[in-house]
Amino acid sequence: MRLVTPWIFALAMGARRIAPAVAAGCTMVFKPVALTPVISLALVEIFRKAGLPDG
Repeated sequence: MRLVTPWIFALAMGARRIAPAVAAGCTMVFKPVALTPVISLALVEIFRKAGLPDG
């Protein structure tokens, strides 16, 4: 599953799209837009600290 989020709602859209993929056990690629705030990358770091494996 490929997740592309708009820069305006980066955190909300990322969490909204990631949650079902995680619940289903799917592999995903989270690719924020180049102009997105750093919050998208912080969200990935939060998931890593929570124990979500890479890939």
